[in-house]
Order: sequence, then C-alpha cells, then structure tokens
Amino acid sequence: MRVAAVAVLAAVACLMAAGCQAENVQTARFVKAAVRDDGDAASFARWLVHNTTYGVMATNSRQFSYPFGNIFSFSDGPVNNASGHIYFYASPLDASVHDLQADPRCSLTVTQEDTGTCALDPEDPTCGRLTFMGRVYNVSSAEEPFAKEAMFSRHPEMKNWSPGGSHQFRFMALEIHQLWLVNHYGGAAIIDPADYYAAKPKPPSTKRT
Repeated sequence: MRVAAVAVLAAVACLMAAGCQAENVQTARFVKAAVRDDGDAASFARWLVHNTTYGVMATNSRQFSYPFGNIFSFSDGPVNNASGHIYFYASPLDASVHDLQADPRCSLTVTQEDTGTCALDPEDPTCGRLTFMGRVYNVSSAEEPFAKEAMFSRHPEMKNWSPGGSHQFRFMALEIHQLWLVNHYGGAAIIDPADYYAAKPKPPSTKRT
C-alpha cells in the first residue's frame, strides 16, 4: 500500500510539473507575442515627445506640501523639426510656476495614448509612457526665437496670450537630468540625456515577434 501511495503521489507530482511547464510555455509565448519591437529606447522617446503636445508636470507644492500634478502644454519644435528640448509658455500666476520659483525641480510625464497610435489601456506596458526629470528655467533671449516658433506652431491659440498682459506669460524650458520609459514588458528603460539628444526620432513598430 505504501509503495502504491508513493507511486500515486509521484504520478500526481509529475502531472502537476508537466502542467506547470506547459502553462509557463504558454505564458512565455503570450509575453513574447505581446512585446513590441520599438527599437532603441532613446529614439522612441524622441518620437514620443515630438508627437505629443501636453503632459502632466509634477512639482513640489508650496501650497499643499504634497507632489502636485498639473497639465502643461509643451513643444520640442515645429512639426518635422524635433529638437528634443522641451519648451513651455506659462504665467508666473500659475500654481505650478509658483512651485518652480521656489524649487525648479519637476517631472513631466507623457503617454503614447495621446498620439492615437496606442489603442490600448494607457497603463498597458506596451503603450509607451515617458517621464522626464529635471529643472525648469526661463529661456534666454538667444533661445527665445526657437521656443516661440516651437510653441506657437503647435499651440496657435497661445499667440493671443500676450506677454505684455497682466499674466506675463513667458517661455520656459526643461533642463533634462534623467528619463524613465516604459514601452514594453520587462521593466523601465533609464535613458541618459546625452543618448536622448543624440538619437533620431523613431516611431513604434507594429511588428510582433
């Protein structure tokens, strides 16, 4: 009886192991099929930032003493003239700009969902999401002409937000210190700013492996 029981237990263990192995194989196949071939992370990041026009900027709130997220329009250049540099046009009366005056550190997050190329839940790993971390600064007079062209070409309504008005809109830019990208299974890519600026924008591939 004892021998028979041992044999039965061994058989059950074998079947369970085989089942687990088969399940693991199926899972691996699913994951492999779901991974998008987006190529170089820096190139994808350059493509994504040029093809989105707004994101969520998070600052250290002076008013609430909590991280504070706020929608910000931005541009890295006119269409088909991507610079990788992120420009803003904002008023010092804005709550986020108040925060930046005390602490210029911030993050800016954008999503591939905004481009219309995703067709997935924005939290799906294969729907690209990119976070920039750095410091915001007021652009110099030398940099302002390109910042103006970048912002007004992508956000024409802003031309009517007169810098001479009571809101005193001004051009600002993000000094990028680090990038964090998720656009596939397997964890985030940490991108060095030098690699980001050196890369050419590359759209996501729909090819499945």
